[in-house]
Amino acid sequence: MAGDDILIVPIRRLAGARDDEDTAADVLAGRAVDALAAAAPGSDRATRLYGVLRRPLERRAGRRPAGATPEDALAERLEDRLAAIVVAMEDAREAGDDRRADALHARYIELATTYVTRLVK
Repeated sequence: MAGDDILIVPIRRLAGARDDEDTAADVLAGRAVDALAAAAPGSDRATRLYGVLRRPLERRAGRRPAGATPEDALAERLEDRLAAIVVAMEDAREAGDDRRADALHARYIELATTYVTRLVK
């Protein structure tokens, strides 16, 4: 899966898009962030996902500040990857696949360490 597409499956699912629906990614991201925001007060899982996915979804929906630097772009890509791992971890835990969830957690730690090492000053 290409780096730009790492969140497309969860975005489509959260936005309620059908498999055959041909809607632009920015529109789907806007629908997904709005759906998560609406669901968050009544669901612990939606609250966790909203906390992790809000920024990447807002960026994809075109709700981002102007003047982004190359370092900002790198941070965004890493945040997108971390968010996708969290969604996959949640799905694995819900499905009872603890082995996959643990492997994803280890990957999350690896990427988060890279994020902190390279971007947090």
